[in-house]
Amino acid sequence: MKSVFRFIPVFLLLFSFAFGVQAKNFRVTACSEVDPQDADIFQSRMKANGYTLDKRYDDGQISLSSFNPESDVDFVYNASHGSDYYICFAGGSGGMDGGQFTGAKVKHLVTASCDTVSSRWKGHSGFSSSLITVLGYHLVCYNDCAHHAAKSFADSISGLDPSGDASAFVEAWKKANTSFDTHASRAWAAVTKSGYSSGAGADTSTDSNSDWDWNWDQWAMVCGQDVSRAKGADLPMIVAAPENSGSAKSFRGALKNVSMSSGARHVEFRDSAVPCAFDKDFALGQAIEFIEANGGLPADAQLYAIVPIVHQEFGGSESVINYVVSFKRIFNGLEISGRTGDCINVLIGSEGVVSYSRLWRNISETGMSKQR
Repeated sequence: MKSVFRFIPVFLLLFSFAFGVQAKNFRVTACSEVDPQDADIFQSRMKANGYTLDKRYDDGQISLSSFNPESDVDFVYNASHGSDYYICFAGGSGGMDGGQFTGAKVKHLVTASCDTVSSRWKGHSGFSSSLITVLGYHLVCYNDCAHHAAKSFADSISGLDPSGDASAFVEAWKKANTSFDTHASRAWAAVTKSGYSSGAGADTSTDSNSDWDWNWDQWAMVCGQDVSRAKGADLPMIVAAPENSGSAKSFRGALKNVSMSSGARHVEFRDSAVPCAFDKDFALGQAIEFIEANGGLPADAQLYAIVPIVHQEFGGSESVINYVVSFKRIFNGLEISGRTGDCINVLIGSEGVVSYSRLWRNISETGMSKQR
């Protein structure tokens, strides 16, 4: 009897090779800078659901070839930083512009990184070959959201044919995010051969800035740890009001200068895209100087990250063209974590500030609210 059961798998294997049937497979890229538990979760759930791990790349192992395999791969799942159509590799070791992803051998690219999936992907050449979907976020992607979405998505697609209709995978990605929280329900995005869709509505032309369009004036939020893990706990209720940051510069030469009734502001200047001849510390100094001149650096601000944006030429040479300097909000020892959370982000280029985004509301503790 044992010999029979040993013979059957061998027969099936020979059958699959003879008739071109391939095992469903996937690969993973994971940067430790973003707490990539979602990559581990996705890997574990996909294997449990019958997929074979093709390859996994961590930190310094990640390169353009990680996303552009030589043989067919059903899914590539990426956990990393990102910004505007650009996927960052670990530790400033490079990155991949959307145009450098061929999509020739990949059916589905899932990138759990901030602001990387926008309508810019609609004309991607990969959709004329193997590529079926590009799934990710057009707004901020939070760790907790990514961890939840990875498991939900992997389980939702377990019974789907990887070569099947794109809409089923888009719906699975949408469900994986909308079942988590209000920010994730707006932040998800998907691109297929037929077009672009996101939680903010189809074909929005202001993907990277659409979260600034919310009116925060009367908004109240629960401050503390992730609410989904704090059910039943008493948490302080925070009431947000517009910031009165005093006089600010006129932002001469700005290409975009948007201010909201909440006090939020987003300003963009021209970027030369010339490599930066300075390091992170110099970029931090420039950012602080600019913030102090335009509303001031709040006392409860904490430096969150200084992320180099690295441009990689096709020939392999790399250069840092920008630094993103980010500050987050701490109130009574707890991080403000609303839809996007209070934050200040300054993009520094070779010639100075490229963009400045600020949402720093006046808040007051008004008692305790018990979560169901």
